[in-house]
Amino acid sequence: YRKAANAGNPEAQYRLGEMSAAGKGVTQSHMEAYIWFSLAANGGHTAARARRDQVILNLQPAEIQQADRLIRSRIQSGASPKS
Repeated sequence: YRKAANAGNPEAQYRLGEMSAAGKGVTQSHMEAYIWFSLAANGGHTAARARRDQVILNLQPAEIQQADRLIRSRIQSGASPKS
């Protein structure tokens, strides 16, 4: 999934968000999940919006701000989150 997600595939980004949220195959990170879900939602993945709204409840305001900055920079540069 990572290769496709890094290439901008919203479904792959959504799947990595799910993996990050659950800690399946990757280290659990609600922030990474939020980032991947946000990127997927930005790409038009409708389910990603609802999942993003769920994982945001596990983040502190400073983490959300940091994640939003990373998301904006990745969208502008065409890159995706590192893990």
